[in-house]
This record gives sequence, structure tokens and C-alpha cells, in this order.
Amino acid sequence: MLYVGPNDLTIDYGGKPTYLAEDPRVLGAMTGSIEVAARHGIRAGTYAGNAEVARAAFARGYDLVSVGYAGKTMVKACQQLLDAAVQLR
Repeated sequence: MLYVGPNDLTIDYGGKPTYLAEDPRVLGAMTGSIEVAARHGIRAGTYAGNAEVARAAFARGYDLVSVGYAGKTMVKACQQLLDAAVQLR
């Protein structure tokens, strides 16, 4: 699998870290990764910051799209558990 991270590519192109790539150079490189993977008979994967971006990535031809940021997801889940625990009193 060829897995391309939009955050890493954005930084490589001199941009600020982001999980929602908008830079045309980054988007072009991501499209190129899909083409390279297809030429070599391997799957292409990427990360998407939200469901809308994930749908667009699948539409562009990615085979695997990881949705959400694990750290943020865990922090949010922990906060919800803490909030619920506080309400038990």
C-alpha cells in the first residue's frame, strides 16, 4: 500500500500543518500517488480530517481512507467519560 498523508505533504511544500489539504500542489501530488499506485498494482491510501474529505478521497480513487485523528478522537472520548463521571454525583 502507498499511504499518503496530506499533513506531511503540506509541510513538505512549505505549508502549515493541516489535515484538510487545500494547496493545489498537495492535491496534485495526492492525485499523482493514486496514479503511481495503480501503475504498480498496489492500493492507495490517505488520511481525511472528516467524512466529507473522506468521501472526496474515495471519489478521487483512494482505496483506503483513515477518517479522523486518533489523538483528538481519544481526547474527546476521555472528556466525554470524565463529564459523565462528574454527573454521577
